Amino acid sequence: MSKRQLNHMNNRIAVLLLGGIGLLASCSDDHLTHPPGTPNVEQSGVEVNNDVAALAGRVEMYSVPDRYVAYPWEPSAMYSTRTRALAQPTVPGDAKDMSVSDFNPRNPSGKNFVLPEGVEAEFNLNLNGANFYVNGSMTLKNVTGTGRIYVLNGGSLSYPDHLAAKVEIYTYVGGKFSFRGNDFSTERESVFHTQEDLSIPGSLNSQGVFNVDGELNVGGELTIHNGGLSNVIVGLNVGTKTSVSNGMLYVQGPLVSPEFTASAGAYIFSTCKGIYEKSLSLTGNTVYYATSYVKSAVTTVGSGAVLTMNGTGLLDLGNLKVTGGASVEVSGEEYAVVNAMGIEVDRTDLRNVFKGNLGLHYKGDIKGVEDQSKLEFLANVKINGEDDTRLEESECTPGYTPAAPDDDKNGVDIDHIAQITSPQEHDHYLSATCVQSANGNIYVSYHTNGAEYDGCAEVFRFGSNNEISLISYMRPTEARDFNHLIVDNGNVFLTGGDRKGGFLAYLPLGANGVYQGGESSMSFVRLDAGDANCVVRNGNYYQVAASNGFHTINATDMTLAGLKETEGSAKYISLGSDKFVALNLASRNEEQAGAVITTYGLNDYTFSNAQTQLTDAVITPANGKNVCLSDGENIYVALGGNGLRCYTGGAANGEFRLNGKARVNGLDYDDTYIYVAYGEKGLRILDKQTLKEVASYTHSGGKSANFVKVVDGYIFVAYGLNGLQVFRLTER
Repeated sequence: MSKRQLNHMNNRIAVLLLGGIGLLASCSDDHLTHPPGTPNVEQSGVEVNNDVAALAGRVEMYSVPDRYVAYPWEPSAMYSTRTRALAQPTVPGDAKDMSVSDFNPRNPSGKNFVLPEGVEAEFNLNLNGANFYVNGSMTLKNVTGTGRIYVLNGGSLSYPDHLAAKVEIYTYVGGKFSFRGNDFSTERESVFHTQEDLSIPGSLNSQGVFNVDGELNVGGELTIHNGGLSNVIVGLNVGTKTSVSNGMLYVQGPLVSPEFTASAGAYIFSTCKGIYEKSLSLTGNTVYYATSYVKSAVTTVGSGAVLTMNGTGLLDLGNLKVTGGASVEVSGEEYAVVNAMGIEVDRTDLRNVFKGNLGLHYKGDIKGVEDQSKLEFLANVKINGEDDTRLEESECTPGYTPAAPDDDKNGVDIDHIAQITSPQEHDHYLSATCVQSANGNIYVSYHTNGAEYDGCAEVFRFGSNNEISLISYMRPTEARDFNHLIVDNGNVFLTGGDRKGGFLAYLPLGANGVYQGGESSMSFVRLDAGDANCVVRNGNYYQVAASNGFHTINATDMTLAGLKETEGSAKYISLGSDKFVALNLASRNEEQAGAVITTYGLNDYTFSNAQTQLTDAVITPANGKNVCLSDGENIYVALGGNGLRCYTGGAANGEFRLNGKARVNGLDYDDTYIYVAYGEKGLRILDKQTLKEVASYTHSGGKSANFVKVVDGYIFVAYGLNGLQVFRLTER
């Protein structure tokens, strides 16, 4: 027997004992220790925390950060943009002729020099901080000092196989650059930039700026490290392996390399496609940002690395391993596809492993997880057959067609906004029970599961860009559960229970609708019930559903105006425009009990004259959460294991029920949809007219959805001890 039922039974025994000595009368109000008009208010202290910074750690946002970083190199004034159409610089008028006999290459005197068109020359050159313009054909056998060399249209430069620090070479359209040797290397603080294609027979080892506006072909290994920056516009082809460590690589065309590794905070930006026949490995906080297509036979993302794809892109990753705080993300509002032969992870909670609007396709079980039912994904992530994303073929991507494509552009998707971790009190976590909105804030109540009592209440606020902040926390100084709340007339009202039984509690809110610090206290109206489940404000009264029936409390003096006793526990009250609906159980059988759904006129504050009563539904089990909602002529009822039932005009008009033991615990609706908290089967969103499912979130690791509330387009779902999840519907 639960703690609430036990308390209620004690109250019933007390009433029977009183009846045995002649105090039992025909009026149900005579059962009360405090009859109508008699105050029964207690006071108790509360603890308040309004330190937003201290509370911030409980909120985790799931937005995908913008991983784009603009190419950071600031070129010289001679070269202010990276396009093949760039006009070459004009030779300065004071440039000295390098072909004259008195030119001293070992100690050139001046700032600007030019090798005229048609002149062939060979030098051991000291750059000496000067600028050299090549219109002719220049061979440099040895280079010392620092400076800049500009290879202009029609000019050519033959260079050694190593570019030293603070030496810059710019080759413009129509110019030719070559080096002597098989491999080429560059030091830090060097700049190499060509607008033409470039081929390196062996390997390229770059620590400086290395830009190719054409196509770069490397026959051996490409290594970018030690702060090196490289930008390739037309395409990059590597013969054996590409390694980027503490460097940046931007490729605006196809990137082809049998093996590709990036580590030590490397940044990779690929705007077309990356093809890796053998493997792709990203570690050490690397970011790989792709906009169209990545294909790899084996993909490893580890040690805080991030593999990001734009929406409408395709990640074809072969055997994928994501561990060590790494992630695979999709940026933007469109869906992208991640296709893998198999997946290996090191945790069951994958909400920060696969992020964004992502269709995830894989074969078999995910390795590294013993129980696949414990896997937890974001709502944005659609698994295998759930995903109907079709990608069109383009120059950079082969496209993708799922097994069951759906080209319906009018559907809805669920955007996963945030998680609010449950508060922890006395070494145990509390369970969220109710969410309401007022004053531009979100108010949440909590209780503890099991035989003990403990609870608190909190205030959240939305900021810019969907950011959620926890701004106020309140807990009573004595152990109490809070099951439901409303905000009314500058006060928060909470129903719940403690060791003395059920109550309606209230306390004033301070500025901005937050709980007041200092010497705050909470008032309690005792209900002579084991527990209290729901409260509404109706006219000048508060109506409360409690374990012994429906209570009416005068809002002026907080005295009891009446009690409508029920055979089973009173569960919920829902106000409409001209009537309200009340739900109670027909018995105290814990296995199952009939649902009694009664409609009253809106002004029938004391539940005196029922207009209609529906008794054909059964709630199972009968000791869980149950909700009824009034919506014009419609009534929606949560029947636990028997699903959701809709009544229209007093007649049953449709059901939604899934196979299995999961329970419908909570309901809410708006103009278009019904939102169902369906226990371990998650959040289900139904078309309001047909009760057909239009969207769902089920990959919660087996956690139970217990309560749902829609506030200004945001969907709050209470997952018991696992806190609140915040979602939002997005139109396709």
